[in-house]
Amino acid sequence: MDIEAALKDNRTSQAAIGLTKEVFESLLPMFESSLPMQSVEKQTRAGHPYKLRTDREKLFFILYYLKNYPTYDVLGVEFGMHRSNAFRNVNKYIAALKSALSSCKAMPSTSIDELNKKLKNVHLIIVDGTEQPRNRPKDREKQKKYYSGKKNATQ
Repeated sequence: MDIEAALKDNRTSQAAIGLTKEVFESLLPMFESSLPMQSVEKQTRAGHPYKLRTDREKLFFILYYLKNYPTYDVLGVEFGMHRSNAFRNVNKYIAALKSALSSCKAMPSTSIDELNKKLKNVHLIIVDGTEQPRNRPKDREKQKKYYSGKKNATQ
């Protein structure tokens, strides 16, 4: 995948990884410091060369995965690696990304109390819940209570 082409403008980068190029660049140093150290010996030994050579490519890879959630087969095809390597790389780099986000206190909330603290000064929250699935009762009379009002051509 051509990372530079994907990062060339904000629209393209947001479509590929969900971040602007500026935010991506500001996250990169924290991600680099969170990556596990790899020995030089491991990088120069025989075998297939690493597909993700730079930390920039590794960050793009994990952000691309989190934004699009392709299967490991598709991810492998897009980044030129086997699906098993795509799986290993996702697990390795997601830990580094979590560590980087934790270090800059940008991790998502894990509880309602924590979310309430973050949203203390927010006065309005809009939730788009128009197409949420709803489990309806089997009984026809009880189902009427949950009828959305949409016409169904099969009835």
